[in-house]
Amino acid sequence: MRSLSCVFCQWEQLAIILENDLAVGFKDTHPVSKGHLLIIPKQHRTNYFDLSEEELLAINKLIHSGKELLDHQFAPDGYNIGVNVGKYGGQGV
Repeated sequence: MRSLSCVFCQWEQLAIILENDLAVGFKDTHPVSKGHLLIIPKQHRTNYFDLSEEELLAINKLIHSGKELLDHQFAPDGYNIGVNVGKYGGQGV
């Protein structure tokens, strides 16, 4: 179920650049670095630990697709893949 108060639940309004059946990827509006992407499930989930195995696999596939995209656009020397869970884990939304 989607939450109307969650900005990520309004994914139809985001500038999606990666997508599969269960997840979407888009550029962060406040990037930490060039190519900063957010990859989220299409269904509302409060945090990473609420994801189904299928959603985890779908997100992982988009992470790999995002890497290929960033390789072509920026040829970065490295990557940072992170998950923030809860206020004290850095989760802002």
